[in-house]
Amino acid sequence: MKIVDHAPVELLKRSLTVYSKQQGAIAENVANADNPNFRRLDTDFSEILQGVQESRLATTSARHLPGSTTSTIHLQDNEEERVDINTEMADLAVNQIHFEFSAQALRRMYSGILSSISGRSS
Repeated sequence: MKIVDHAPVELLKRSLTVYSKQQGAIAENVANADNPNFRRLDTDFSEILQGVQESRLATTSARHLPGSTTSTIHLQDNEEERVDINTEMADLAVNQIHFEFSAQALRRMYSGILSSISGRSS
């Protein structure tokens, strides 16, 4: 097993990808807020979460985590919801906090690995 390929690192790297995709969806919503025909884009995280959970958790029944193990990101057009700039800006702030947390956690993990290899503490 490679040191940098263990589960927490992969989960954090995947979370950075998800938060980047969410950032793109929010940017698209903000850019089209004045377009009356545009419907709000949202990111569906259910398949990603399910794929991560199924690959990391031991279950005693197939019914515990039903569904496929695919981990694709779908941008869905929500017909009922128009773009609200205040909601988008709040979502942007929350998404930025999540992204920064994941990036810092990944940075700390890699720093720990580097310290272990070099024999120095930071």
